Parts: sequence; structure tokens; C-alpha cells
Amino acid sequence: MPNLDKRITIGITYFNDGDYLQDWIKQIELFPNLTEVIIVDDGSQDEPITFHLDEFKKMPKWAPDIKIYRVPDDLGFNSHGCRNLIAKVAETPLLQFFDIDMLMYPPTIGRMLRTQWREDAIYHHSFFNSWNQKMWGAWGHMNSFLIHKDLYWKAGGYDESFTGHHWGDREFLDRIYKIAEKRMSSEVMYLRRKGKHGHVDPNVSKTVYYSKTQFAAPIGPDEIKKLVGTNNNKICFNYERIL
Repeated sequence: MPNLDKRITIGITYFNDGDYLQDWIKQIELFPNLTEVIIVDDGSQDEPITFHLDEFKKMPKWAPDIKIYRVPDDLGFNSHGCRNLIAKVAETPLLQFFDIDMLMYPPTIGRMLRTQWREDAIYHHSFFNSWNQKMWGAWGHMNSFLIHKDLYWKAGGYDESFTGHHWGDREFLDRIYKIAEKRMSSEVMYLRRKGKHGHVDPNVSKTVYYSKTQFAAPIGPDEIKKLVGTNNNKICFNYERIL
């Protein structure tokens, strides 16, 4: 059952990005305690989130509730499953998703806590991007959005058939848009990276990251799309709560 004393869960997926995580830590310690923060480490091997646990444990008493989970295995790309995990364990009625290379500042979440969000709509935000100092397009970054927890599951959550591959955000949003109104919030978030760029390499069996911006994938987009619905289960991976 949702915790009615807290209104919004901020769900963040993490993968080997300690510098970006440090920026989040500085903001989270100033967030109001009417929020819940859930971070899931998606199988980091080079810089697991365990390297930063002490900083979370030292948060001031007024900081929000923080839950940290870790997937022990690098599955290639499991952001879809990590978001399902966040939605499963969240104790609030509203879910706000971010990738680790995004950022939200304390005044923003303060306003969001006072906003009356519709339960039948999905909300996207504008983004200010750092690489060219411009505003992102009208609908911001597609995989950062606010949604009611019940609506998330009414749409079926993310399809974990795409584990190991990029694509699940598009497929999930297509389903959401068929049953919910797509709305634009008045908030502006911060985007620090232009995105990862990949190429097909038949010599790899899962998505492999060569740098913070480049990756190789075993199959191309046309083949990835065919995976939809081949796995109807949720949270099909090992995970542990570490905080």
C-alpha cells in the first residue's frame, strides 16, 4: 500500500557513474522528507554503488527515506527491470523516474510535491542540457517522467524481454500513450550527457559499454523489436537491498 505520508518516489538507475552519483547525493540531502528515493545499481562492476554507501548513511536526519538496491550481475542493459523493481518496492502513489545522467534540484521537487498530478496521465518535463547550453525539445527526455503507480502497472510495467538491449523505453511509452493522456509539466530538469551511441557487433552476446558514451549491441533495432512479449514475467533477475 502507498505511504500516504509521502507523495513521490524518485527512482534512479545507476551504472558505473560515480561522478554523476555524487551530484545526486548533494541534491538528495536537501530534498524534503515527504519524498522517497530509490536507487538501483544495474550490475556495475567497475564502480558499484557500494563504493558510495557511507555517504548515504551519513545523510542528515531531515533527508528523505533512501533505499538502495544492487543487481549483482551485469546483464548488459537492465534498466527496464530496474524500473519495475522501483515500482514494486515504492511506498508512494507517484513515481518519478530518472537516469543517473539527469539531475533534479531541491526547489523542483518542492514544487512537485505541491502539484496536483492527475492519476490518468503521464507527465514529461523540459530539460536544460549541458553540452550545448540549450533547452531540450518540447517533450524533454523520453524516459524521465512522472506517473501514478497504479497507471504504471495498468500498462503492464516495462517488458523485460528487452533485458540486454536498448529499446524498452520506447515500447513501454507506446503502451502508456494508448491508455493515458500525455502531458507536459511546467518543470525543467538537467541533462548532463548527450546519450550513448551504439553499433551492432555480432561478437558480443549482450550490450557492452566501451565508454560512457559508446556501446556495442549483439543485434540491431529491427531484431530487438521482435523480442516484445517473449518474457511476460517481472523482475527476472537477482537483486539485493543494501541500504
